[in-house]
Amino acid sequence: MTRHFRAVAVQPQWRMSYFVAPAAFGRWMRGQLELARPQLSDTRPNLVVLTELNGLPLLLLGGVRARTFAGAARELVLRHWPHVLRLMLTERVSPIRAVQLHLSRVTVPLYLHTAQALALAYGVYLCAGSLPLPRYRLDAGGKLRRVPGVLTNAGVIFGPDGRLIGTADKVHLTPPEAAGGLDLTLGGWTTCGSFPHR
Repeated sequence: MTRHFRAVAVQPQWRMSYFVAPAAFGRWMRGQLELARPQLSDTRPNLVVLTELNGLPLLLLGGVRARTFAGAARELVLRHWPHVLRLMLTERVSPIRAVQLHLSRVTVPLYLHTAQALALAYGVYLCAGSLPLPRYRLDAGGKLRRVPGVLTNAGVIFGPDGRLIGTADKVHLTPPEAAGGLDLTLGGWTTCGSFPHR
């Protein structure tokens, strides 16, 4: 049986001001769905696709003074030094991966809850772009746990009912995403039905 759907890709502009506070981020994400709205079908399912690494700048929550990636990375590592050092020693990761893992406890729930709410509000399948996402596993007691040291460039898709359909880790990283840049982990397809809640 053939099923037809409408796919709409949105490429937004980025400004640092969109990522310094959760409310500003929410407005920016909603603006992307508003850009897609005129193209949505009334008669078939809609898939809205947002840009890669849409969630990366959430590392800037609270603001940074630096104007370059290297400067912002240094500033974030120094600001969160005790946590970064602990992760570097216990999980044997670089400073840039450690700061992203540390901040993921804030950035990941904010990104996922924002995307979930938008998929539900607009009634669309939402491929919410991607973000640096730790790997999570269910333990024997059914609790979601972070896998030590793993941080992928993961795309996330929600259904029109707000359900998390799954995630897909980027397999072929670009040089800025690999060691010496964001220091992300190569990945493979992961499906999950739950994510960390605030």
